[in-house]
Amino acid sequence: MIQQHGIFRLLSPLFRKYTTWLVIGGGIWAFFFQPYTILEVWQMHQEKKRLRSEIEHYERQIDSMNQSLRRLDDPAYIEYIARTQYGMKRPNEIIFKAEDSE
Repeated sequence: MIQQHGIFRLLSPLFRKYTTWLVIGGGIWAFFFQPYTILEVWQMHQEKKRLRSEIEHYERQIDSMNQSLRRLDDPAYIEYIARTQYGMKRPNEIIFKAEDSE
């Protein structure tokens, strides 16, 4: 066994005697004096997950809008939008709207 010399020989019994109390005291200090409680940390984690999900939703929405924006270079797509959304027609063209009869 290694013999301890000097100050280590004197401090060793103190550390052995008070180790349990130091651990308990440190735990109590951490429980009461940390900036956030366990509940607050859990709530912040849930909020972080929700915000990440929201970010993914908006990224998908942005991708969809960018795809629609790129399609605006296609004249056929522009004509499709003009006809379906705005009811436009070509000169001398007659449009008949049929309704489903159920």
